[in-house]
Amino acid sequence: MEIQNNKNLGGRPLKAIKYQKEKNDILIILNNILGITETNNIFYLYDIDNDENKKNQIMDLLDDCKKYFNTSEWTVVARNVTARRYLSLTRSIYKAMNYKLTSMVKTDKQDNKFIKRTGYIVTKPNNQ
Repeated sequence: MEIQNNKNLGGRPLKAIKYQKEKNDILIILNNILGITETNNIFYLYDIDNDENKKNQIMDLLDDCKKYFNTSEWTVVARNVTARRYLSLTRSIYKAMNYKLTSMVKTDKQDNKFIKRTGYIVTKPNNQ
């Protein structure tokens, strides 16, 4: 589809421009669910995996994402993944908002066992 003057060929405004406020609202909600703040930019997959409430809150964002983002190529939508859909959705939202997610592994000792926890560092785009 050809783009001219921030509109597609049919004359409709691009979702990227038309729904910027709604996208930012979704991002704020996601950050609140994951505990991402100005001083904490890391979330751990272990914490989400063991919290059904967080999983459900993230998945509740999917319908709004379909309205405000171009989701046709998102794995959670296009391939209807079944494993860790909440992680796929989270990664897609951050990617669409030009945030960078960097994975890391942290080892913690819990109940005399060492547990490897995958974490993600959320990095804002340079222009924000």
